[in-house]
Amino acid sequence: MPRQLHVDTVGVQAMASSWGTSAGELTETVVPIGFGLSCQPSAAAVKAVHADVTAFTTALANRVSARAAHVSDANTEADSAQELAAVTGV
Repeated sequence: MPRQLHVDTVGVQAMASSWGTSAGELTETVVPIGFGLSCQPSAAAVKAVHADVTAFTTALANRVSARAAHVSDANTEADSAQELAAVTGV
Protein backbone atom coordinates (compact mmCIF):
# COMPACT_ATOMS: atom_id res chain seq x y z
CA MET A 1 0.00 0.00 0.00
CA PRO A 2 1.58 3.31 -1.05
CA ARG A 3 2.14 5.84 1.68
CA GLN A 4 1.06 9.40 1.14
CA LEU A 5 3.64 12.12 1.57
CA HIS A 6 2.50 15.14 3.55
CA VAL A 7 4.72 18.21 3.27
CA ASP A 8 4.21 21.62 4.81
CA THR A 9 5.40 23.49 1.72
CA VAL A 10 4.94 26.92 3.31
CA GLY A 11 7.04 25.83 6.29
CA VAL A 12 9.75 24.38 4.07
CA GLN A 13 9.95 27.57 2.00
CA ALA A 14 10.09 29.65 5.20
CA MET A 15 12.93 27.48 6.50
CA ALA A 16 14.89 27.81 3.24
CA SER A 17 14.37 31.57 3.26
CA SER A 18 15.49 31.83 6.88
CA TRP A 19 18.64 29.84 6.14
CA GLY A 20 19.35 32.05 3.14
CA THR A 21 19.03 35.14 5.32
CA SER A 22 21.31 33.63 7.98
CA ALA A 23 23.94 32.82 5.36
CA GLY A 24 23.78 36.40 4.11
CA GLU A 25 24.26 37.75 7.63
CA LEU A 26 27.38 35.63 8.10
CA THR A 27 29.08 37.34 5.19
CA GLU A 28 28.24 40.84 6.47
CA THR A 29 30.75 40.68 9.34
CA VAL A 30 32.85 43.82 9.44
CA VAL A 31 36.38 43.82 10.83
CA PRO A 32 36.78 46.58 13.42
CA ILE A 33 39.33 49.25 12.59
CA GLY A 34 41.37 51.14 15.12
CA PHE A 35 44.22 50.92 17.57
CA GLY A 36 44.03 49.03 20.82
CA LEU A 37 45.88 49.25 24.07
CA SER A 38 49.48 48.12 24.29
CA CYS A 39 48.39 45.15 26.39
CA GLN A 40 46.36 43.77 23.49
CA PRO A 41 47.78 41.26 21.01
CA SER A 42 49.80 42.52 18.10
CA ALA A 43 48.05 43.83 15.02
CA ALA A 44 49.50 40.97 12.95
CA ALA A 45 48.00 38.36 15.28
CA VAL A 46 44.63 40.10 15.25
CA LYS A 47 44.68 40.31 11.44
CA ALA A 48 45.48 36.60 11.24
CA VAL A 49 42.56 35.75 13.52
CA HIS A 50 40.24 37.99 11.51
CA ALA A 51 41.35 36.23 8.32
CA ASP A 52 40.62 32.84 9.91
CA VAL A 53 37.20 34.00 11.11
CA THR A 54 36.40 35.47 7.71
CA ALA A 55 37.38 32.23 5.96
CA PHE A 56 35.29 30.20 8.41
CA THR A 57 32.19 32.40 8.12
CA THR A 58 32.47 32.40 4.33
CA ALA A 59 32.67 28.60 4.26
CA LEU A 60 29.79 28.35 6.73
CA ALA A 61 27.68 30.79 4.72
CA ASN A 62 28.32 28.74 1.59
CA ARG A 63 27.28 25.54 3.36
CA VAL A 64 24.12 27.11 4.78
CA SER A 65 23.24 28.55 1.36
CA ALA A 66 23.74 25.12 -0.22
CA ARG A 67 21.49 23.51 2.40
CA ALA A 68 18.83 26.18 1.82
CA ALA A 69 18.97 25.46 -1.90
CA HIS A 70 18.62 21.71 -1.24
CA VAL A 71 15.58 22.33 0.97
CA SER A 72 14.02 24.52 -1.70
CA ASP A 73 14.70 21.84 -4.35
CA ALA A 74 13.19 19.17 -2.11
CA ASN A 75 10.11 21.33 -1.66
CA THR A 76 9.77 21.68 -5.44
CA GLU A 77 10.07 17.91 -5.82
CA ALA A 78 7.43 17.38 -3.11
CA ASP A 79 5.09 19.78 -4.90
CA SER A 80 5.64 17.89 -8.16
CA ALA A 81 4.99 14.56 -6.44
CA GLN A 82 1.75 15.88 -4.96
CA GLU A 83 0.64 17.25 -8.34
CA LEU A 84 1.47 13.93 -10.02
CA ALA A 85 -0.43 12.02 -7.33
CA ALA A 86 -3.45 14.28 -7.81
CA VAL A 87 -3.40 13.66 -11.57
CA THR A 88 -2.86 9.90 -11.37
CA GLY A 89 -5.11 9.41 -8.34
CA VAL A 90 -2.41 7.50 -6.44
